[in-house]
Amino acid sequence: MLDNFVDFLKRTFTYAEESNAQTPPTVKTNAQPASAAQPKQQPVRQAVQQPAPKPRVNVTVKGESDPLKNAQQQTDNFNAMRPKPGDNPFRMTIDKVMFAKGRGVVVIGTVGKGIVKAGTNALIVHAANKTTIRTRIVEIGRNNQLVSTAPAGSAVGLLLEEITRDDVHAGDVIGEIA
Repeated sequence: MLDNFVDFLKRTFTYAEESNAQTPPTVKTNAQPASAAQPKQQPVRQAVQQPAPKPRVNVTVKGESDPLKNAQQQTDNFNAMRPKPGDNPFRMTIDKVMFAKGRGVVVIGTVGKGIVKAGTNALIVHAANKTTIRTRIVEIGRNNQLVSTAPAGSAVGLLLEEITRDDVHAGDVIGEIA
């Protein structure tokens, strides 16, 4: 994988150098129209001076001068950001907040990440002031039916426990906690 990344960097910078290079001047020939009586003459070619090659560009990241070491560090950083199997907590941005009479507060949105499950402990983070509220997801509604789970990409309504209308607003984020 590291070799592919280094090759990609080489191709990228080689392309950038070639695109900034000057184009060589065109060669003009003094060709006369050929007639049937005269034999064809070959056009005279003049030597064209090629532009001097540009020096190679060294890629440096944070003061390092070894591109292989930099590429390995970037690969390690990328691998550290990948989610581990089973390490995919539920996250959703709240689009609407509704109050179901006799039931409680229902938040509506599309599941952005993970799988939401009924009975999950959740945390609501306010978009404006970054305060948090702990709650529990009691029921999940999807396509006008009650379901026990909903995967990422599903438009759902979540019935929340112990929340008032003023505790949650559109734009807040709700996510799973341990």
